[in-house]
Amino acid sequence: MPAPVSAGQLPVNPANPYDAIPAPWQPQSSSVLAGPIATPPRGAGPNTPPGALPAPRPVGPPAVKGGLSTGGVTGWRGLVSSVVFGIVNPGSAAVAERERRVLATVRGRQPGPQMVALIGAGNRVGTSTTAAGLALTLGALRRENVLLMAVVAGGASIGERLSGQRAPSTADVRQVGGGMVDPLMIPSGVHVIDAAPYNNPLSRTATAEMLDNSRNKYAFTVVDAATNVEDAGMTSIARADRVVVVTLGTPQGLGAAQGALGRLRPRVGTPMQPAVVLTVLLPPGGSRASVQSSADQLAAAVGGIAVLVPYDPALATGGRLDPGGLTPDTRRGYLDLAVAITANA
Repeated sequence: MPAPVSAGQLPVNPANPYDAIPAPWQPQSSSVLAGPIATPPRGAGPNTPPGALPAPRPVGPPAVKGGLSTGGVTGWRGLVSSVVFGIVNPGSAAVAERERRVLATVRGRQPGPQMVALIGAGNRVGTSTTAAGLALTLGALRRENVLLMAVVAGGASIGERLSGQRAPSTADVRQVGGGMVDPLMIPSGVHVIDAAPYNNPLSRTATAEMLDNSRNKYAFTVVDAATNVEDAGMTSIARADRVVVVTLGTPQGLGAAQGALGRLRPRVGTPMQPAVVLTVLLPPGGSRASVQSSADQLAAAVGGIAVLVPYDPALATGGRLDPGGLTPDTRRGYLDLAVAITANA
């Protein structure tokens, strides 16, 4: 198995031909993570020949107590629910139990308002896409106020990526004395604030004020700090309950992640500091096993965990994020990341 690569031998910001892939991880046997799930049907033994067992009967969209998923649910909530229910071996008791555990974890009680800061290990690795996917999943399953905010000046509009409409920027928020202007609310129920323009960046003090105000108002604040490990990024990390480092599952991407985690190490991974989730986006044709091994080693160095997400061609263009175009594995990956964020908070 390959050891983590040395950041000193590789460029810190490798070019990414798969511009905006989303993110998350392969569970251990005791994990509550959603996927990938590949348990055999009940009654199957190691020597059971193909066709000896009846095919699982088709199932329709389930009804869930509390209205999470019904036959009439559409949009992101319906798509996320379809990940949790009935995708693989719907007749398997083991799968059904894991799905219940996943839902219980993501929807479980939190100790208070939670803040998650996402940092990219390099440019154009899909940090904003990962932040959006996480926010959408939390909003869909928890039914609480979720704020998605970009804090690094000059970033592309997340509002346009999700809805075709720009959201108020952090500079707009600052103009009202640090209070919260009405953000853009997209159909999923997630509230969005875009990055300030290049010519009007926020200071550390202003960023801190905004983040403190958002914690007072939103159950979850998901902060897109791009590749900024200074100023806005460090201010976000200092206030975060979880830090998500996003990178690509290539030698260059893993090297960049090693460098980013090294810079973060003094600020994360202790009981009084935020925990780390290393989110690795697999390139097309990448070896999940070898990438998982290297990612686990990198994450363990800072007391964190690694989450892998497969390549999704629907996100490779960096265009509009349409949940209907994502693969079930991608949606399951976002669900895995939501589990990592909400477990043992």
